[in-house]
Amino acid sequence: MKSWLTTTDHKRIALLYLGTMTLFFTLGGLLATVIRVELATPASDLVTAETYNRLFTLHGVIMVFFFLIPSIPTFLGNYLLPLMLGASDLAFPRLNLASWYVFVAGGLLTLTAMIAGGLDTGWTFYTPYSTTFSDSHVVLAVLGVFLAGLSSVFTGINFLVTTHRLRAPGLTWMRLPLFVWSLYATSLILVLATPVLAMTLLLVAIERGLQVGIFDPEFGGSPLLFQHFFWFYSHPAVYIMILPGMGVVSELIPCFSRNRPFGYEFVAASSLAIAVFGFLVWGHHMFVAGQSYFASVVFSFLSFAVAVPSGVKVFSWLGTMHRGSVWLTTPMIYALGFVALFTIGGGTGLALAMLAVDVHLHDTYFVVAHFHTIMVGGMLMAYLGGLHFWWPKISGRMYSERWGRIAAYVLLIGFLLTFLPQFLLGTQGLPRRTASYPPEYQLLHVLSSAGATILAVGYVLPGIYLLASLVRGRPAGDNPWGATGLEWHTTSPPPPHSSRSLPSSPTTPTITRARPSPPRSEPAMSEAVREPFADLPHQRDAVALGMWAFLGQEVLFFGVLFLFYISLRLRHPELFATFAPRLDWRLATAMTVALLLSSFTMALAVRFAFTRMRLKLLLSLLATLALGAAFLAMKGWEYAHHFARGETPFVDLADELGPGPGLPTFFGLYFVLTGFHALHVIGGLVALACLAIAAWRTPAMDLRGSPVMAVGLYWHFVDIVWLFLFPALYLAARLT
Repeated sequence: MKSWLTTTDHKRIALLYLGTMTLFFTLGGLLATVIRVELATPASDLVTAETYNRLFTLHGVIMVFFFLIPSIPTFLGNYLLPLMLGASDLAFPRLNLASWYVFVAGGLLTLTAMIAGGLDTGWTFYTPYSTTFSDSHVVLAVLGVFLAGLSSVFTGINFLVTTHRLRAPGLTWMRLPLFVWSLYATSLILVLATPVLAMTLLLVAIERGLQVGIFDPEFGGSPLLFQHFFWFYSHPAVYIMILPGMGVVSELIPCFSRNRPFGYEFVAASSLAIAVFGFLVWGHHMFVAGQSYFASVVFSFLSFAVAVPSGVKVFSWLGTMHRGSVWLTTPMIYALGFVALFTIGGGTGLALAMLAVDVHLHDTYFVVAHFHTIMVGGMLMAYLGGLHFWWPKISGRMYSERWGRIAAYVLLIGFLLTFLPQFLLGTQGLPRRTASYPPEYQLLHVLSSAGATILAVGYVLPGIYLLASLVRGRPAGDNPWGATGLEWHTTSPPPPHSSRSLPSSPTTPTITRARPSPPRSEPAMSEAVREPFADLPHQRDAVALGMWAFLGQEVLFFGVLFLFYISLRLRHPELFATFAPRLDWRLATAMTVALLLSSFTMALAVRFAFTRMRLKLLLSLLATLALGAAFLAMKGWEYAHHFARGETPFVDLADELGPGPGLPTFFGLYFVLTGFHALHVIGGLVALACLAIAAWRTPAMDLRGSPVMAVGLYWHFVDIVWLFLFPALYLAARLT
């Protein structure tokens, strides 16, 4: 057990994710079962309306954040990405293990919220209900989701750096498997979108604790701004869920059609196009929320545009099968089920993109059916298809093909019976999220509940025969499907930290091809088990790329805070004219000088690291530490000064403005902005202290490629953030 909990092998970590997410999926499925049993009758017979609210909220939170979003990337992506690239592991194995622990911690916090009484806000945590009116355990839940998001960011950074830096020689971008392309596009979304949700949810927790009015109109806040930030992440999150599934299907259909992927370059480009368009369509969730008509028209148009790259993939799959010879195995049945259900879900999504239609269908069962057709029908079909396809490689055993086909058909039948009636309920105007409904809708609800029962059986069956195959399954061999990706050029299962075979020639694509040949005996990249970057000339570039990716998400993290600042400043300039003069700009100038000097000494430290001047490196690090500590000391004195004068979010003083936003609002914003920056300074000081200790204890250390440059980039970023905060807060009154 200890070897599993401390492993850095990407394959073992993938299996840890599989076990953890299976538990969450089971819990979410049980909650869904209770919901469907309750809805079999018009009245609230089984649970009260309040309990029903908590059931569907927890079902949504668990399924979305702890299964649907991480499932394919963290399990199949973790297991297969290094194998497909010819690498021995992911770029940062320890970060990979840390991401699993963070994910588990987030799940435990969410389960604690459930055990303590649950959550009743809906999985979207809409304000002002989540910040002001709900008496459920919102803070525990949002912190759990925050940790799950942090885990996703770690995974995304790892995948991006691995794809850029650890590809086998000859494995160019246009020869990558389409699954790798989908993971790459997904990782971009994870790194660029997740920080927005993370910061927004942290502000929800802060608002509940401090009540500074961030989302409360009475104190200058805006609930609509919360929706913008939430959906800026949550619509791209749809593609975090579905893009990896598309990548899986793009591997399955060529393999079992015995054909090249039709339009490979266009399919690869469409993954990136979907990732880009995903950031431009969040407003279609807010057609009835009060945004301007012009904005709604623009978002409606963009929502139609995003269907184009999705259509490219569908036509590629159809074209691949048209020119091929289809082998209808269990994975292929799941792939075809994905294509069918994704087409239905996408078509109904286009209906919701129309303003006139969405006004009538918003918050009805039509939306529930549409979402589940894409996510449950589409993504889970791809997940199970990929699980069955790569199960022989993972386990070394074959499962029962007969039972595999039965389970796939049962799932399809159960899914259609569950959600097709819900489309009809939605077109008749029945609102979702209600425990009771008029009796005339009972027949369709009973059909949906019956379908959910069949669907549950369809999910249980694979668990039974896949586990049974570990004991009774026949040996699978290295390549039972005749596939040609690099992952099939190794034993089943692959050994820990194994290195992959290289492509046979620089001109031979590693994507699945028409006439698969048996695996060749090819020279291994390395016979030794090595840490990634152990002897690679671009080690420094990889570490730097990882830090740049991390700083990219940090920009968005702080960007949310600055947008809240801009929103409040534009709507209530009188706040800054009244309260900004209470901030000591002279002290802030001294803090600015300290940070600017620390950036200079940090730059010297990086230079001395690369020139191996150990003593000068140590002195530069100590100087940077001293300047950073001086900044924190001044910031601590400033905080104490404001607390002594009652200038805090906790004290609702009768201020000069009368009713409405006032002192608590301004100083709430001040403490949030400067507090998060101070936490980043503390993190930088910890990293600097670790570097200084390493330089002191290891006189002969080779500092080329060391973390000094990465920490330097981080420290410069923290200083740049302060250069924005200084004029925005301390000079605000003089800029008004």
